[in-house]
Amino acid sequence: MRVCGGLFDLEAKRQRLRELQERLNQPDVWRSTEASRLSREYKEVMELLDEFERLEREVQDIVELSELMGEDESLKHEVDKLVVGETA
Repeated sequence: MRVCGGLFDLEAKRQRLRELQERLNQPDVWRSTEASRLSREYKEVMELLDEFERLEREVQDIVELSELMGEDESLKHEVDKLVVGETA
């Protein structure tokens, strides 16, 4: 997978999530002023990763349906619905 960096650098996001989790698991963090900021960042990174993983699954579904479509033209409508975001 090609890495674009920044927002799209998923491995860096996963690493940051591990770092935040490690820090949030330390008892002293909850006595500090950074607990709220760390918790908020953890939630934001987790939501971002969840969204990317959901999108990856959708793209994979579309790719698989497209491959099948070559064998079965009746799936073209299903692929078209997925691409434009319609629900079945």
